[in-house]
Amino acid sequence: MEEEKKKQRYMTTAMARHLELVEKYYEVDRENRIIFLRLHYEKATDILDLDIGDKNRPSFKTSTMARVVDIIGTFPEGFKVDVQFQIDDYQGYDPKILVEAFNDEFEFNHFCSNSDNRVRWLKAALLVMTAVVIIFVQSILSEHGLLGEGILNQAYSLVLETVATLFVWEAATVLFLTLSGHRVMGAKILARVSHLTYLSSDGKEVAKEDKLTMISNWVDTGKVFKVGGVMLIFFASATLVTGVSKAIADGYTYVQNPASPGDTAIRWIGLVVSLTVSVLVFLSGLGYYADKGKLRKAAHIFAFTSVTLFFFETIALIILFFTGTDITFGMFARNAVGLIVRFGFIIGYGLVAQSRLMRGGRKRESK
Repeated sequence: MEEEKKKQRYMTTAMARHLELVEKYYEVDRENRIIFLRLHYEKATDILDLDIGDKNRPSFKTSTMARVVDIIGTFPEGFKVDVQFQIDDYQGYDPKILVEAFNDEFEFNHFCSNSDNRVRWLKAALLVMTAVVIIFVQSILSEHGLLGEGILNQAYSLVLETVATLFVWEAATVLFLTLSGHRVMGAKILARVSHLTYLSSDGKEVAKEDKLTMISNWVDTGKVFKVGGVMLIFFASATLVTGVSKAIADGYTYVQNPASPGDTAIRWIGLVVSLTVSVLVFLSGLGYYADKGKLRKAAHIFAFTSVTLFFFETIALIILFFTGTDITFGMFARNAVGLIVRFGFIIGYGLVAQSRLMRGGRKRESK
């Protein structure tokens, strides 16, 4: 208890000293817990990129925004920040246009952050999918004695499991431990900045905007898209995993139990077609989520096909369950998992499609 009190006193003393240090260089409103970050510039063009885009409407310098974020990071937590640009010569630029330029650069950063986030999820999905495929292959090879016997089997299995674990760990690192610069910058501004203010050379306010107004025009991806995107990635990956594992198991069975040449050809053609469809479903699902690649449009076809197949496969599974005499639990489980994966892909696709339709509607309404 005494140690806890000492720690609390230390924290209180450290925070007080931190605030005293900030007050030496910046104006602080302790009552409303606001720090006024004032940055001085001689000319308006010092904060603008004149060599990018339209010279009559230059964009805000990313380096200036990064500088603001770096300085905010030195301020004590729990205080909002009023960012103030004091410019001696506006060079004919309307201060309101400069406010808009800052907001636009902030929104560009927001779009880049969302794009980075989608890439992170795609990378993580690929890594996890690779790990699962390795585990499936290892289990099938081990089950059929293709990794040797005894200690040799255990050694090969351990190596493959270790490799799979590394892929999963890398996926977790990409997803949870690696943050893009866009995301960090946007998060700090959203969390700490309360107002954006432009001042004249004598310190008079010429333009001001609060944070809510700054982000009022943003079009967020929304929770529907995020949930649907995760489902689409997961079940598209699961489609590939189940397709690869089924192809390996069936291929081994065909080799061990050869049929007539005609039947063998039909079996292998069916295996290749099934595996190809699984790969295309996977690629189209990821492409549709990222809204990139030629295969993203194929997701519409696969989603419609999945709905049709899901309906007929569900009926077939029910009939098989009640009438099949040779059905095993493993056979039923594999078919059930296949239906769940197909259903998940359909729902994920539907949520992402619905989210994009809703965003398109909002854009048209705003115009």
